[in-house]
Amino acid sequence: MEVAFSYSFESDRSVSQVAEEVEINAILVNPGVWSKTFVLVPLTNKSGDFTVTFPLDNEDFSHFIDVYKAIGKETGGSAPYNLTIKADVHTTAQTNFGPIDEEFSQTLSTVLGSNILEWEGELVGSKPGAIETSRIIPNPNKFVGLSIIQIRSLSASVAGVIFILLVYLIVLKIWFKPEKLSPVEEEVLRARKKHSDVIVDIEELPQAKAREMVVQLSSLDELIKAADGLLKPVLHKAEAHKHTYCVIDGLTRYE
Repeated sequence: MEVAFSYSFESDRSVSQVAEEVEINAILVNPGVWSKTFVLVPLTNKSGDFTVTFPLDNEDFSHFIDVYKAIGKETGGSAPYNLTIKADVHTTAQTNFGPIDEEFSQTLSTVLGSNILEWEGELVGSKPGAIETSRIIPNPNKFVGLSIIQIRSLSASVAGVIFILLVYLIVLKIWFKPEKLSPVEEEVLRARKKHSDVIVDIEELPQAKAREMVVQLSSLDELIKAADGLLKPVLHKAEAHKHTYCVIDGLTRYE
């Protein structure tokens, strides 16, 4: 007899690039013991709706019976064997919502070993399918993933932290604010930076020697010039509200 298998792919949306692969096999099975597959229609490419036909006559059934008897003789089994005709279709297609990639199978089964073949299974089968898509819809009541209430709470927390930091910085500035130097202290600092290679800070100035002559100069710059000319250091003694500079050259003290 001539057996026909028809396949139709239907969609309620526009599809393109529809392609199918169809294969039909006869599967001889001794349940739980062994199985053997016979190719009735080899893997074939189709496009759109199609129908394939193949012969299945007495010679084929005789061959199936001979096979299961031979295997049964080897395995020692004698129970009836199941014969299943199985059609497998792999369909791919493209839609505006995404690709389609589906498998569909249709089977008819009978039992070999009796004089009457009774086929079990639906002659007409179908398989529903759907394409699931997801879409992100922005929430107008959210900003950077946060609700209005969350944003308000976060803003209040951030404002509180900023206020605390501001107060802390103000306290630090007031607490550690350096005292303003007096004009004398500023002059001392300037001189130390400018003439660091000449000025030497000491705890106590040398005691005046007998017959030592003291020469009063008009300014520190004049004293520095004198030290340079004599190749002598400028001695500096710091006291509260008073700074004394002098250059000692033998029995002459320049201040």
